[in-house]
Amino acid sequence: MKNTTFYISLFFLISSYIYGQKKDKSIGQNLIILKSYSLKKSLTNIYEIYSVKKIETIFGKPLRIKKEQVVDTYGEEPWTIIIYNGLKIELTGDYISDITISNNDWSINTIKLSDSLTDISKKLKKIKKTKKNYILYEIPNFEGVFFVNTDLKGKVKSIGISLN
Repeated sequence: MKNTTFYISLFFLISSYIYGQKKDKSIGQNLIILKSYSLKKSLTNIYEIYSVKKIETIFGKPLRIKKEQVVDTYGEEPWTIIIYNGLKIELTGDYISDITISNNDWSINTIKLSDSLTDISKKLKKIKKTKKNYILYEIPNFEGVFFVNTDLKGKVKSIGISLN
């Protein structure tokens, strides 16, 4: 009887440890915080399932919503683009695939459009490859990239994240 109790206790101890490890990993992936300074609201877990209604509940009615009307015969999820003043959220199915910020009312993990490339480089690790006027950065525990779009003079035009 003592051995059975010991093994049951050990089982629950190991199970709670493994559950805690999984929980910690998911928390690590939730490091993306999209914040609106004027609304004083934020979206903290981009890995959740989001609908247009759920995003409207957080940030209010958007300026525009674009939806794909065609059903893809290859099984691709339909896309939706939700546009606010200075913010574009792209959904693939019910998941956020891209967020682009184009004014200082919004931030991603405290990074704002007005931050210099030097400031951004202090917070994030730059990825070696770049695409045209886009500079790509790595976010720890994030399955995507942080991007900075610059004009020809190197001035930041927009920032965002992409899970593609």
